[in-house]
Amino acid sequence: MYTEQGVIFASGLLAVALSGILSTSAQSQFLSCGTGVTANCSAFASTFCNVSPSFILQPGDNVAWCFTLGSQHCNLGLLNTDIFPDVGTKADCQAAMNNIVTNCPMGGSDLSQTDIFYFIKPGTGECPTLALSS
Repeated sequence: MYTEQGVIFASGLLAVALSGILSTSAQSQFLSCGTGVTANCSAFASTFCNVSPSFILQPGDNVAWCFTLGSQHCNLGLLNTDIFPDVGTKADCQAAMNNIVTNCPMGGSDLSQTDIFYFIKPGTGECPTLALSS
């Protein structure tokens, strides 16, 4: 049984946060593998891709979901890196997520499909709780 924690919309800061967790050693020109926790996040890629890219992403917009499975969690997300609005397709999302899952057991990122940056970041424990302040 897994739990799923919300969809997060933000702008800009995700790329900065991810730059610190992804290694520079690329498996291909547009694939970058992470370091840290190994987790099987493949089960969540279809769920994420079936819902997430069904709307227009403005420049800098991102979507991220966290899924908890037992003692691990998987953060999956996407970010529009273009200076123009973009729409990701389910096929592009699935191809990028499959590329990460197949080649990067500790998560990573893929920018090979479009100007949309896709990522998977596994971790230990349940999904972090989002604290919103006013």
